[in-house]
Amino acid sequence: MRIGRLLLVAAAFGATAFATAIGATDEGEGDEVNPPNGASNALDLRSEMEDLLMTHILGVWYPKMIDFSEGGYFTDADAQWTLGEAQEKFLVTQARHMWALSTAGLFYRDIPDFARWAEHGYVFIRDNFWDDEHGGFFTMRSRAGEFTERDGYRDEKRLEANAQAIFALARYYELSEDPEALETAKLAFKWIEDHAYDPVNKGYYPHLTREGVRLDSGDVSDAPDRVEFGLKSANSTLHLLEAYTALYRVWRDPFLKMRTKEALLLLRDEMIDAPGRVVPFFEEDWEQVDRMRAASLSPTNPERLRHVSFGHDLEVARLMLEAIDALEWDYEREDTELIAKRLVDHALDNGVDPTNGGFYEMGAYLGKDISILDSRKSWWAQAEALNTLFYFDDEFGGRYEEGFEQTWAYVKAYLLDGRYYGWYQYGLDTAPEARTLSKANMWKASYHTTRAIVNCITIMDD
Repeated sequence: MRIGRLLLVAAAFGATAFATAIGATDEGEGDEVNPPNGASNALDLRSEMEDLLMTHILGVWYPKMIDFSEGGYFTDADAQWTLGEAQEKFLVTQARHMWALSTAGLFYRDIPDFARWAEHGYVFIRDNFWDDEHGGFFTMRSRAGEFTERDGYRDEKRLEANAQAIFALARYYELSEDPEALETAKLAFKWIEDHAYDPVNKGYYPHLTREGVRLDSGDVSDAPDRVEFGLKSANSTLHLLEAYTALYRVWRDPFLKMRTKEALLLLRDEMIDAPGRVVPFFEEDWEQVDRMRAASLSPTNPERLRHVSFGHDLEVARLMLEAIDALEWDYEREDTELIAKRLVDHALDNGVDPTNGGFYEMGAYLGKDISILDSRKSWWAQAEALNTLFYFDDEFGGRYEEGFEQTWAYVKAYLLDGRYYGWYQYGLDTAPEARTLSKANMWKASYHTTRAIVNCITIMDD
């Protein structure tokens, strides 16, 4: 079904829109267009998804966000895709662009630009983020790849950022077969294991100094995540599992396999509670952060440390099963599937807007029942919902088919910008101000959306 893919896109959108999708037209305001209509069968759905991938993801992000002057990728663009001025570069964002372009290069072998642009990002990360003196990847650099004080990260290092770099390097190696990229990923893996791993209680410390020393709650820092110092986090663990799974697919190292299994079991057995939600933060010994502790660390927003993130719940469900597949660990498959289903069922039961559909941004158990703290519906959470629910429908059927269809309809109705293209930060039904919010920033890149659509199409093609 992948033969003639470019002809399919060209026929669906016409020559001008297709040229825009591969970055060949002049910049300017887009025409007012409507999102794709509802799909009536599997072939229509596949066509819709590929059209969306080229028009609202790959074609609008690239080459617009590639910094051909200084290297790497631009960080900031406004609602109309006009680039901002500062453009400091955050490792997570850079790695996610590199991963998305590597994935596009594998998916569209007949469009060589994607591979070139992935290499462009690889060179910038390799040359500007790796710490030659102490090892590991820095968190934030200037546009030119130098030291910056933006957001207070300075020379501090983060587990999530290093994990995202490994994730991107493994994918880029899969595309390029460049042995240097794989060696760089191995060095980052070793640095994490040597510095972030907790040999007593297991798991990993998310916040580290340049030298790889754990940052604790009493340490002084200007970083925005300093209230989390001293805690272990589910978010950094899920991205570590994601990265180690990707690395294991291309490097069948026994020690890596052991650590990947350990990360999976920690996430599955320690970080998911009985109702079926990923608990965001833990003490060093895996005790959940209680209300008093949360209030002392984050007085103005204690639920930051105790919230329910439906997007992360959906993401973790899929990542755990991807890890099981990569590890070929059939012994743990049944138990992992049960807990993954619990996560997805909890999100469907508690996180979906009964009126318009779509998954809410955040909830919390303030009492016996869950309360919705943020009714906005973020772009990334809906992308993760598409990714997970389509997979669950394919594997298990039942309620997951309806969940996918409702989410797909929601994305088309409220998240796609028909004039300037791309995804709004939030669905317009609960956040109409999203029309004016940035299309790109340090936490909004093309990774969640590319992964979701490519994975869905791949399942349809298998």
